[in-house]
Amino acid sequence: MKSSSRYFPARLMSAEVQQGLAEDVYLIKPNNSPDKSVELSLTHLSKLDDGVAEKTQGPALVLVHGSYQNRRLWWAESGDCLAKALVNNGIDVWLLEFRGHGLSPINQCYDQNTLEDYTRYDLPAVERFVAEQSGQTVNWLGYGTGAGALLASVALKSFYGGADGVFIGAGVPFFRAKWSRIPGVSSLLAAGKAKMDLLNGPEPEPVSFLQGLVKESQWFARRGKSLGLDLWTELSGLDRRIHWLASEEGLQQLDDGFKALQSQEILAPMLDSVSMDDELSQSQVLPTLTDSAKVASLAADITGLLETGGESNRVLSTGEASSAA
Repeated sequence: MKSSSRYFPARLMSAEVQQGLAEDVYLIKPNNSPDKSVELSLTHLSKLDDGVAEKTQGPALVLVHGSYQNRRLWWAESGDCLAKALVNNGIDVWLLEFRGHGLSPINQCYDQNTLEDYTRYDLPAVERFVAEQSGQTVNWLGYGTGAGALLASVALKSFYGGADGVFIGAGVPFFRAKWSRIPGVSSLLAAGKAKMDLLNGPEPEPVSFLQGLVKESQWFARRGKSLGLDLWTELSGLDRRIHWLASEEGLQQLDDGFKALQSQEILAPMLDSVSMDDELSQSQVLPTLTDSAKVASLAADITGLLETGGESNRVLSTGEASSAA
């Protein structure tokens, strides 16, 4: 079968109509990481015109899930959801599922998967494919550890297109539990979390993934150590803005590095009562992403950011809208 991409093997797994939209699911095989068995699922959503998928002219946006999650974080099987609202707003929506999650097959070295794998290999491959298929600059919305992987990819300069798109993060991307900072407990902590997979969300996480997150939250550790860099130092040298959806309380839960970026005006908070602050709890984030009023508000803010190339957003701190250039 002929590949859908000139860069690596890619095939269309399914083409269906879901929730009144065309749902095309691709499986790409980047062959860019030590584990050559890795395949990644990408779901493309678009409007229908007489039963045929319509070419979307709006900005291309990849939605990136967090820990214990898959594409269903954004794309509900029925009812209102953020992905559907964005498509109806004219956005070219793509849903990534990291290796071993959702429709992405379990890779050969699944037990050794880490956030660094997402950062170095998966996200750059997805960027290359979506840019090729859409013919546009790729924009990103990441939640939880998915947003953390996006930050690390920007710092590592691993994107083929130079990371020229709009980057939006939400939730808490890194563990911050104080008791996890005690050296020597990372293995026990990660193992304990692994046993709680079913409580945290629909997807399990390998212990290696959790261990990596915990180790970088310990005393004397630094964010990005596993990548051979200091995450906050690298991001502080950016000549662009990163947008973050969070409540005022949520901002206080983030690493001190976020505060430094905010003071340098590299991080632009979008303070909003419908924000997504709890990284692990499905019970917290899913109601936000399926409530019709909240979804409409969130989709409008994201659409505005994309249509202005990140130069305009709506900052909500008290429930009342105001504008900021």
